[in-house]
Order: sequence, then structure tokens, then C-alpha cells
Amino acid sequence: MDLVRDVLDKQLVDRHGAKMGRVDGIVAELRPGRPPELIAVETGSVAMARRIG
Repeated sequence: MDLVRDVLDKQLVDRHGAKMGRVDGIVAELRPGRPPELIAVETGSVAMARRIG
């Protein structure tokens, strides 16, 4: 998915320009017969640990 390439590990910035951390995980809902729907982006050490295994 392009979403993973384009969003994962990118810097999050709030509307005032303050850095909020990096995107450590992406949550998507898989639906039969329809494209996946983005539900949330995750940040923090727990999401990063799940990726690393």
C-alpha cells in the first residue's frame, strides 16, 4: 500500500507547527468487497514494539 510507504515513520506536526512524534503504526479496517478504510494512526513505544516484534 502506498499509505504505508507515505505515512509510516513520518513526522507528525500539529496545526501550530509543533512536532508531535512519528507515525509508528497504522490501523485499517478490512471490509469484504471494499477497499481498506483507515481508522487511526498510532504513535508511541507500544506501537513501535509491535512492529519490531
